[in-house]
Amino acid sequence: MHDEHTPPAWDVGPATAAPVDALLADAARRSPGRTAVIGAAGRWSYAALDAWADAYAAALAPLLPAGPDGARGPVLVSSAPHPAFMAAYYGAIRAGAVVVPLNPMLPPAAVARVAAESGAAVALLAPQVHSVWAGLRDQLPHPVRTFALWAGDDPAAEVLTDGTPGAARPEPAAPHDPEAIAAVMFTSGTTGPSKGVAASHRAIRTNAAQFGDAHRIGADSAVLCHIPIVSPMHMNAAVRAGACQLLCPDPAIEESLRLADAHGATHYYSLPVRLTRLATAPEFAGVTLKTVTMVAAGNQTLAPRVIAALAGRLGVPVFQGYGLTESTHLAHTDGPVGPRPGSVGPPVAGSSSRIVDLATGRPLPAGATGELQIRGPQLMSGYTNRPDLHPFDADGWFATGDVGHLDEDGYLYVLDRTADVFHHDGELIAPSLLERALEAHPDVREAAVVERPDGDRGHAPVAFLATAHDLGDDRLAALVAGVNSGLRPHERLTGAVAVAAVARSRTNGKVDRKALRAALPAARIVAV
Repeated sequence: MHDEHTPPAWDVGPATAAPVDALLADAARRSPGRTAVIGAAGRWSYAALDAWADAYAAALAPLLPAGPDGARGPVLVSSAPHPAFMAAYYGAIRAGAVVVPLNPMLPPAAVARVAAESGAAVALLAPQVHSVWAGLRDQLPHPVRTFALWAGDDPAAEVLTDGTPGAARPEPAAPHDPEAIAAVMFTSGTTGPSKGVAASHRAIRTNAAQFGDAHRIGADSAVLCHIPIVSPMHMNAAVRAGACQLLCPDPAIEESLRLADAHGATHYYSLPVRLTRLATAPEFAGVTLKTVTMVAAGNQTLAPRVIAALAGRLGVPVFQGYGLTESTHLAHTDGPVGPRPGSVGPPVAGSSSRIVDLATGRPLPAGATGELQIRGPQLMSGYTNRPDLHPFDADGWFATGDVGHLDEDGYLYVLDRTADVFHHDGELIAPSLLERALEAHPDVREAAVVERPDGDRGHAPVAFLATAHDLGDDRLAALVAGVNSGLRPHERLTGAVAVAAVARSRTNGKVDRKALRAALPAARIVAV
């Protein structure tokens, strides 16, 4: 017996057959004067943003000769939290190009790698990326024409378009194909080299509908994203609904709260590490949000205690979702009605999920821990430049590389990546469960768990701990021993390393286990 969870039948509708940039054109036609985006650089209506996208399309088309199939591109676009990214994203697609969102926080070597692997001929770069581009040119196998997305501190920077309406949108170079590739998005590379994920027009529009419907984003919504990039998932869902987007590039939580109140935010999205601080830091004890009706997180799981504390502090539903680049982006999401703390919710509408055994690949029953597989219309078309990879099985299932379990109702509980779990005394260890147990201790600010060899017993867990105060070796060992008393024998931590802060990826805020494993041999481990 096994469980495969599929939500009720859901008609993705003929609208998903239209091109991605039509999301913006349709919103501008319906409500031209409605505010589309508010950012540090100002406010744009839907009509103005659509005209800006037209200007990008008209300027890009001559720089990107159409191929035999009529396609142009690809075009790199820095996904900086600025309205220029939104206009350039839709404008590149409108020009018939494949858009390649580029995280502006990537280190230079990673930027060069994405540029090389994408085959981009044109790059529209945030000022901080544009300023280092000259040093990357020798690392690229082909020339790339570069422009600054906006001038920033360099008024001499060449900017392709400043948003002033001018040239009309170009005629499509080829008839629209819903299965044609609209975007290539590169994975984060947290557990290995990043890969280019090809997403079709239909997949992107489908996921925009799945996300927007699940989170009840409508024309009267104001969607605040306190994340260091513009996520195409949030952007496309908001534009589909004709909602207003509030971009907050400032990492300070205080600024995001001010922006939410100033502009009537209804939906508040942030990184788990930021929401954890908002839930627990004393300085936010009396915080209120006047108009926000829900708070949600993705990227990595929030501990149930954090969700409960934040919901209590703000007085609104707090929940989380799960996605990956290959699902364009959302695969599971809880919702604002009756969220289940600790879960990332059921599969998005029209898709299916199942859990399979890590060793045999056989489907498992509800409650059993294994690898998550997903199937649905929002999944990618495949990986670019990787004919050696075959991501789907014969029935269309995609193995996510994430470990977790599904309950009887199909709600997903994510634990870790398959690369991060390990065995001790023949039993599976999920580091995230141990981290949650450690972080429940009042003296622990952050915790991360990795494995170290333990002879015939396999690998034993060791914790990196950032504590509220310098505890010293004896008190640190006592703290961990106290946590161990509530764990099963094979889960008990064998050592701890005191750190000022847990190492995290600067691009997505996730715990950098690769860096922690590399640091472990030279670390001063307190025995427990």
